[in-house]
Amino acid sequence: MTDIHKSDDIIIRISENDYQDHKFIDVRQYYKDSDGEFKPTKKGVTFSPDLLQDVIKALKEIFEVK
Repeated sequence: MTDIHKSDDIIIRISENDYQDHKFIDVRQYYKDSDGEFKPTKKGVTFSPDLLQDVIKALKEIFEVK
């Protein structure tokens, strides 16, 4: 699991999880609640590890264009 701090109260968490014996990658925005704990939001994407190289390639292509 990796956290990227977007601000003091918001992080982007990248994790590998299991659900019903299937692995998936989750990239999700979390917010800090009133107790100081980070909670997940609906803002995010989940995909199969089989797509990881395609996602990385697409992100690199977008970055190279700018």
